[in-house]
Amino acid sequence: SKGVPFTPNRNLVTPVKHEKIIKQMLEKELIEKFQDGYHLTRKALKLGKIKHFLAGGRTSAGATHDDEDFTG
Repeated sequence: SKGVPFTPNRNLVTPVKHEKIIKQMLEKELIEKFQDGYHLTRKALKLGKIKHFLAGGRTSAGATHDDEDFTG
């Protein structure tokens, strides 16, 4: 269907504790809110540093993103 952004996972599932990060990402135009959830923008995909966030907000080492800042 037209208008669906390109995202690796179609739908960015976000736990409540990541609301602050979601807000930051929305402000920086890294994600967009759609009816079925948040989707990464092409701008976000170019950065690449947030890819591990897609896996439930955890890095491969298992660390959470509570203190991570996506603004820089």
